[in-house]
Amino acid sequence: MANVARAECGRSDDPRWMSHHSLVLLLNPTGAEYNGRFGLCVPLYDEDDAALRLNHLEVGVSTYLSPIYAVGGGYAQIGPASFLFLRAELHALTIWPIPLEGAGFYERTGYDDGWRSEDLPLDEGGAASGWSARFKAVLRGAVDLGEAFELVLVTSPWLEINVLDRGTYYLDVRDDLIAANGDWVFANEGVLLFGVRLPEGPSLRFGAFSALRVVPAAGYVGHRAGPFVMASFPWPDPAIESIDVFLRLGLYSHHRFRELSLATMAGVGVDLDMGPL
Repeated sequence: MANVARAECGRSDDPRWMSHHSLVLLLNPTGAEYNGRFGLCVPLYDEDDAALRLNHLEVGVSTYLSPIYAVGGGYAQIGPASFLFLRAELHALTIWPIPLEGAGFYERTGYDDGWRSEDLPLDEGGAASGWSARFKAVLRGAVDLGEAFELVLVTSPWLEINVLDRGTYYLDVRDDLIAANGDWVFANEGVLLFGVRLPEGPSLRFGAFSALRVVPAAGYVGHRAGPFVMASFPWPDPAIESIDVFLRLGLYSHHRFRELSLATMAGVGVDLDMGPL
């Protein structure tokens, strides 16, 4: 969620090579993930209307990396308008253990099995591989409230499936839940932010976020929400519009065992215009 309202194709009328990078750190549960996408972005049609002019088609390769998994493959993204884009991703997925409790692939006996740290001994962590698919939409918009203020809304639902080479049930560490092999997981993340554009220095946005995870086959719901703060720092290199840094503090309203506990996430994101085709 670091990139809230960003132009596509480097705000150029010509096809451009683009790359997008983000790094997030999380506490409760503890984790880290880097996401990188490298693709060719092509504007679909000429339009001066702000609601339509950021239209584009982008195709490329992408990866998600953490200390215990690697996800890599390709993506295709279409933005028919400035306020909407749709992305499909297809990846190979590999999970491996590291010498920490709960860090690796853990088979479970069913949806009701536990995944507290005491349920995940070091010697049971293993490895697995397979493939993953994700279908994602992003609906976004900003309303100017004068020269220096704005209201920003972003909501991002997606469906994801992981098919692995072992385990009937397993701990999905990315979503912090138990899923059956081949289950669909529904997710939605959204923010509502009030923005302040400073004449010199970073643009500031602050408000609230919501993060939802649902396993329809199990009837399981996980949810947390809380305050969200982001700063966008201008950068002298014209290939970089800004560097976005965010912090969010969430309270679990629904979870198997984390209810009413706090989760903290911090991250940084940057988009790079790598030049024309």
